Amino acid sequence: MTQPAHIVWSLRPISHSDLESAYGLHKEAVGVYVAGTWGWDEAFQRQMFVDRFTLRREVIQVGREDVGVLIVDERPDELYLELVELTSSWQNRGLGTEILRWLLRRAEELQRPLALHVLRANPRAIRLYEREGLRVVEAEQHRFLMRSAVHDRRSSRLDARRTRRLCGLWRGGRP
Repeated sequence: MTQPAHIVWSLRPISHSDLESAYGLHKEAVGVYVAGTWGWDEAFQRQMFVDRFTLRREVIQVGREDVGVLIVDERPDELYLELVELTSSWQNRGLGTEILRWLLRRAEELQRPLALHVLRANPRAIRLYEREGLRVVEAEQHRFLMRSAVHDRRSSRLDARRTRRLCGLWRGGRP
């Protein structure tokens, strides 16, 4: 399948009427990673989602189709990507990369790093973030804190090796 050079997407404010579809997307997008990390208790996950449902969420649209959800927090010292979830039909098509690059440009405009947490159980997301220049700056029990930074070429290679080693992403032999 040929990926388009540029996907035209937009954001719209989320509303309370989006709660059920947003929960369904959440379950579809991260359920397997949550289940692999802590286990998936449907009643607990639903209650936690409802309790944390916030109108700070924005719905990602391509055309008029709702394809994801995004939460970004502009903190004094960083731009924090709290959540990005895409429907399975829009994963691996370049939209996540487009959104991440947009956020990196925004962080650069603000002269702040872009930061996020990612579950260790999600190596595909870790590779995307690493490919776009984010590096693991803190390893926690179940997740990594990743942050963008300006590096020279040599330190970028070393940071990429460190990230892969921390994440257990080396294929085969030694790094």
